[in-house]
Amino acid sequence: MTDAKIATFDAINYALAKQVPAMESGFTISTSYGDIEISAADAHAVASVVERILTRKLNAARLRLPKPDKALKRCAAARDGDCSHTQCPQERDGEPAKSGRHCPLDIKDDDDA
Repeated sequence: MTDAKIATFDAINYALAKQVPAMESGFTISTSYGDIEISAADAHAVASVVERILTRKLNAARLRLPKPDKALKRCAAARDGDCSHTQCPQERDGEPAKSGRHCPLDIKDDDDA
């Protein structure tokens, strides 16, 4: 059950990070009755609603995740800069999109230089 909770959290997190921003250029809604084309001119309004819904679901999913043994002390982002760690302060605070803030946990040691 824990793996399913993590998978759900990761899927919603990915949707917010990649799919919702991609909606801004226009997209297609597929239904059993056919497709609806959403132009770039109208995409922002729909994407905003989807973002609010997914953010609410992400926050609910975060509460159901297992609690880690230790607090996150270092940045856990992948090489592309994306992070889906449950304790990531960037994800929690809507960064870097919100203010451009760099991850406060991404601190290089002398060994990393």
